[in-house]
Amino acid sequence: MLTTEAIQHRKKSDARLKKILREYLSRCRPEIKHDLEGLLDLENLRVPDKDKIAGLLWPIDAISAVVRYKHLNVAFIDYRDKETPEDGVGKTGILVRLLGIHIDYAFYRKLLVGEECMENENSHVHSDYKLVTSDIGYFGMRGNQFTTSPIVGERLLFLSDLARHIYRRVSTDYYPQIFQTDAGKEGFMKILHNLDYNLIQGPFFGEGSTLPTDLVLLLKRHRPSSKEKIVDKLLSLDESRAALYQALINPLYHCSPHWNRDRNLHSKNARNISEHCFAVPTHRVDIYPTKRNYPIHQLVETVKMIIGNHSRETQHPSS
Repeated sequence: MLTTEAIQHRKKSDARLKKILREYLSRCRPEIKHDLEGLLDLENLRVPDKDKIAGLLWPIDAISAVVRYKHLNVAFIDYRDKETPEDGVGKTGILVRLLGIHIDYAFYRKLLVGEECMENENSHVHSDYKLVTSDIGYFGMRGNQFTTSPIVGERLLFLSDLARHIYRRVSTDYYPQIFQTDAGKEGFMKILHNLDYNLIQGPFFGEGSTLPTDLVLLLKRHRPSSKEKIVDKLLSLDESRAALYQALINPLYHCSPHWNRDRNLHSKNARNISEHCFAVPTHRVDIYPTKRNYPIHQLVETVKMIIGNHSRETQHPSS
């Protein structure tokens, strides 16, 4: 489904990331190196386990995150269209808070500008939320179930996502393409090399497994408005089918060549999934930032409320 340009871009991106991560692992304890070095030998970090998705109808990847909360598998899918700003919806910021990861942003702010830093105070506390996938999810249908599958390199890529998230949060000169510049790459590596792997050892669930999706949250970022707000709507069946289709084609609206693909085939698979996806509760969450502020705390509280309400209403866990 990917274009030749996208395949080559991903190969170069993976090679560069593997080089950075090998250097990172060289500084880690032996048991961590043993746990992760095998992943760096994989040809492609951003694909699901082929055995786990065998027999899946209309497999498709999309910009998304998936978490497990108690017995529920919850998908956050970016809802994009021609009017969507380049900036993302803040999925990593949501995940950090849900997973109980506490980041010492002040430490990294000083690190980037070359100020003297004390030891960082990052920590990870117990959470009922577990991570399935953080940025790329593979979706499809198995029978009448809408399923999701994580990529094989999820642990390593989530570590990379955390470093990028921290950079976006603490940098005074961030813009979407900065990681393609020498300054952005240098800042990213500084942050990554000062992230303790223990921070992400706990929050993973069902690695490599294909899981039924119990709840879908479609996250739509709007252009800056005069007042920040979050608007949540539980969609009807017809509304959810149309909205799910629009969300699943989000790679077609992304500016990076990383996401270039056969538009017709991707759209066809997304259409088939949306037309056969029955009875999965779907919320559209519209996010209205201002020019100066992004309502991440309000967004996280809205997400927690939606998931908590659905959890209480659900009688039977997914198998």
